[in-house]
Amino acid sequence: MTSSEKSLSSTQYKNLLVLDLFSYGSALSILNQFVDDDQIKAFEISPTGSAATLILLIRDFLTATVLKKEIESQFKSSLHSLSLIENIHQNLLPTYLSQKQGLLSKKMLVAESNSLADSFFLAQNSLTENYSLVDFRVVRTFPKNVILIFSADQFAVNFIEKLQKKNFHLTQIDHINSALKSYFEIV
Repeated sequence: MTSSEKSLSSTQYKNLLVLDLFSYGSALSILNQFVDDDQIKAFEISPTGSAATLILLIRDFLTATVLKKEIESQFKSSLHSLSLIENIHQNLLPTYLSQKQGLLSKKMLVAESNSLADSFFLAQNSLTENYSLVDFRVVRTFPKNVILIFSADQFAVNFIEKLQKKNFHLTQIDHINSALKSYFEIV
């Protein structure tokens, strides 16, 4: 692990602001205006076709809340979606970076969306509700496709309803066979 990875993985940055923007220029403008590499650090900035995603790490919740309001006010016409994640779950970013994978249980739920912000929010909630986050990937096309794969012995009805309210495309697999399971096993 490099020193920059260690500093990002430490507990100094506890909050995450995830933005889906209509242009890469807007992402750069936000980065230029608000990121100071002390309280607010750029974790990722990515073009996605004619749009962009920006992920910011923020030390304290008050700064994160103020930043969210400032961005919503100043960049309203550039925002597709935005999510503030408080107290980042320890497995969220490692799973997003494909450094960690949750365990498979009896059932699998695949949730797909074009919003990285909504997907991060959902992934954080699923981890705090003790669902296993097996995979978190982004297909960086336009529109992008964000794929979350959860596993559990049983999925609560309210969890499924949360996904449906956010317009995730859902595929539930009730009995994971050995071929599918082996696809997700890390050698």
